[in-house]
Amino acid sequence: MLMAAFLGAILVRSIESALSERFGNHWLLVLGAVFVVVVAVFFPTGVFGRLLALPIPERLRLSRQRASGGITVGPSASAEAPTQA
Repeated sequence: MLMAAFLGAILVRSIESALSERFGNHWLLVLGAVFVVVVAVFFPTGVFGRLLALPIPERLRLSRQRASGGITVGPSASAEAPTQA
């Protein structure tokens, strides 16, 4: 996990160096625009939103069902509709 942070830091520092050589004093504005575009394209719901959208792994679903006594949470197809008198 720390390897990804290390590689990300090297990538950002390399981009900073290249941008400062090419754009002079305006490199920080360009870097900010690059960050905004990357977040808007790859993480529009944010990192946590993307994690919440992932399906629950099978082992966690099974342990959740065992913890609730085999009862699943949510609407049931076998639930009877209320009758009108």
